Amino acid sequence: MPLTDSKIRATKPSPTPFKLTASHGLYLLVSPGGSRLWYLKYHFDRKEYSARWIREPNRRIRSDICIKLRYLRPVNGLPG
Repeated sequence: MPLTDSKIRATKPSPTPFKLTASHGLYLLVSPGGSRLWYLKYHFDRKEYSARWIREPNRRIRSDICIKLRYLRPVNGLPG
């Protein structure tokens, strides 16, 4: 089931942080305080990394950032 804007808005914080996965390594981390941070999980040189950015971009900006991070980081040699 895809992660939609309405599902994100309806999500309530819990006592422990949890992830809402979108696609292609993109996920939203919801903290106990209610903040929501977007991360992109990717692999570089056989290691797993996570890139974090702005708090709550709209869906269009989110997908553009995901594409740029996925393709530019390995080319530029920026692991984390």
